[in-house]
Amino acid sequence: MALTTSRSPARKRAPIAPDLSVGLRDFFEGHDGSFTFYKQHLDAGYSSPGQATIKDTEQYGGTFRMPVTHSLSLVAKGDQKNREPGLGDPGDRKWT
Repeated sequence: MALTTSRSPARKRAPIAPDLSVGLRDFFEGHDGSFTFYKQHLDAGYSSPGQATIKDTEQYGGTFRMPVTHSLSLVAKGDQKNREPGLGDPGDRKWT
């Protein structure tokens, strides 16, 4: 089992990105496979290659991998991205 986080203390807008990886053998003897999970928070205005955002953004997701036979594995993956509402988004207050 491994848990890692990354954030540069020198950069105010650096993402917070915890990452968890668990082997099924850690909990079930004799079972191969793994489960991973990540969560990342990007502050509004953060910019890096492929991750520019003008609103606070939270991303999370994970994978599951388990061998069924010697030549066949079951793999599932899911990702989700949520952005904070901003001006012009549905549900905003009417500014006059």
